[in-house]
Amino acid sequence: MQYLYFMQPGEEYSERRWCPGWIGVLEVSSVAKETYRTERKAGMSPGAAVVLGALLILPIVGALHLPGVINLWYLLGYAVGISGMTILVYRHDKIRAQKEGWRTPESTLHFLELLGGWPGAFLAQRLFWHKISKRSFQVEFWGIVVVYQAVCFDFLNGWHYSRALVEAVRQGVKSW
Repeated sequence: MQYLYFMQPGEEYSERRWCPGWIGVLEVSSVAKETYRTERKAGMSPGAAVVLGALLILPIVGALHLPGVINLWYLLGYAVGISGMTILVYRHDKIRAQKEGWRTPESTLHFLELLGGWPGAFLAQRLFWHKISKRSFQVEFWGIVVVYQAVCFDFLNGWHYSRALVEAVRQGVKSW
């Protein structure tokens, strides 16, 4: 959701922002050149819910095709638990960021995503509007999501692409 704050051309705007990586607070002042300024409010949009649902299709279908060795209820419990824990860690980090306290390292957030908490991370980023605009963080986050999607896709195709990759590496090593 976005809010529009109407400003007249020439009207002055000033705010104080905490700048990660900087020591201290940056004073931001400017004179309006447009008649409005937008701000986003934290929350999950319907479009983001559709994206999350679409991203969960391959993992769910993959889980349904797992051999009977793995109990699906345990797998579901793990997925919900790790995603829930990821949401709580994001929430804690957001609160600490607002209070300018000690933060959760980004490597910890990415590790939780890698352990399977990426759906919770996706949800938390939108619910708390946290780590959304940091490009380097988003590149790593979406890289993890793409890896999960690729592994699920390859699993559903009988590991065809992984086998082809391993064979190509073997051929390359032999030619050395």
